[in-house]
Amino acid sequence: MKKKYIAFGVGLLIIAAIVVFANIFLIKSVDVVFVAKPKFADEDSIIHASKISLNTNIFNLDDKEIEKNIASIYDDNSLQVLNIERVFPNKVRIHVNERKPILIVPYMEENGEKCIPTDIDFQMVKVRDKQEINYPAILIKGAFVTDSFNIGAFRQINKIMKAFKDLKFTEDGMTTFIKEIVVGEDHIRVVLRHGDCVFELERDEDIYNRTLDAYNKFLSLDYADRTAFHINA
Repeated sequence: MKKKYIAFGVGLLIIAAIVVFANIFLIKSVDVVFVAKPKFADEDSIIHASKISLNTNIFNLDDKEIEKNIASIYDDNSLQVLNIERVFPNKVRIHVNERKPILIVPYMEENGEKCIPTDIDFQMVKVRDKQEINYPAILIKGAFVTDSFNIGAFRQINKIMKAFKDLKFTEDGMTTFIKEIVVGEDHIRVVLRHGDCVFELERDEDIYNRTLDAYNKFLSLDYADRTAFHINA
């Protein structure tokens, strides 16, 4: 009889341990970590989109399903989920990068009513009405997109924007500095927002370095001369 009581007690302890163990790993909080300060996305909407339920077991999370849920809400590809971190015992942290639409590319025709606001890597691909654009951005002229950004003009624009990024420009800094990018047959003109200022870059494989050279020439000018100039590179 004594052995039965001991066995019964051990059984209860095991059950209690299982219950306690399971409760320890029930999700109590979810938060979002942005690579940089977001412009459009917010933490609450991302958490809601993720469909992560509190008080579910942290080990039952399906990372791919969470990414899919978020992508279905941010269907312009503006939000990149970098990592879904489990902070044991009961917290979840979603690491994300917000792609910022700083380039406004005409869609299907140069002077039409449709455009694609996109990031410097051309990952955002949702078509919008031009009238919807109510924030600072860089206009693309002389080129338009149909079904792919993988053509010469946009690859060259990407190199130009990467040069400015390597010059430590933020996305906001780029839109403050550059008004429009005009694609010509042999050159791409980077038109600045202040005064009559233009970088005219030859369209070749070295356009990244030409952008760096043009900016260095700009910096070498006296401050008063930076309001009107035309730099060839």
